[in-house]
Amino acid sequence: LGSCEEGELLLLRAYRQIDEPDGMEAFNRRCDFPSLFVAWEHTREWSRSLGLFDTLLGTSHSLPGGADVLGQTSTEGLVTSLTMMGYSHLSRVAAEAMPALDQEARFEALWRSEAWDVAAQVHSSNSPLRGYHSNVYLALKALGQGLRLGRSSVEAHAGEIRRRLDAARHATMLEIGKEDLQVTKHAKSLLLRLQSCEDLDQCLQALLGGGEGLNKLIKRWHRRYAAFEHDFALVEP
Repeated sequence: LGSCEEGELLLLRAYRQIDEPDGMEAFNRRCDFPSLFVAWEHTREWSRSLGLFDTLLGTSHSLPGGADVLGQTSTEGLVTSLTMMGYSHLSRVAAEAMPALDQEARFEALWRSEAWDVAAQVHSSNSPLRGYHSNVYLALKALGQGLRLGRSSVEAHAGEIRRRLDAARHATMLEIGKEDLQVTKHAKSLLLRLQSCEDLDQCLQALLGGGEGLNKLIKRWHRRYAAFEHDFALVEP
């Protein structure tokens, strides 16, 4: 990452996995631009990340390597910062304009901004989609079509939706297997991903007419998540 030495990289990876912000501050002084994005992501200083990216855009022509300094880490830092500040549509526009951005990050930007008609621009090959965000995007898209077109559309796509949700769960479990659930902050978001898959599965059942109806399900969600409705950091990002 950037110009960090191998030992510094090891420390950086370790500090990213634990809830200890002080250790990241050293990298703000010792490493270069990509490392700053990583450090500020860890401390949730999204506005500082946006400010740095703005500076890079204005000065990249005069920096060693030119536009290459705006690599994948930096572009992911920009999209993540916009997403975590609630600017979902700006995040999608940025993702579409960044050719170096990871495909999963693009799909995350798409489902958060409810852009259901542009998936072909992100994934046009026949290679399977195995990530959480890509499969959740396609499951949500199919569920949305069911809401608009009726039960027959849901029934036609039910098998595909279940496969997508299973793939999203599998991708999440693979990530959980790499984490230490006792110390990492990232594990919380992974557990929320599993819950979101369960919620989507319940929504599918409601649209198919099994179990409780959709209105009852939504009311139950409101009761379950009432304590978190005003916690933007949890509900939105």
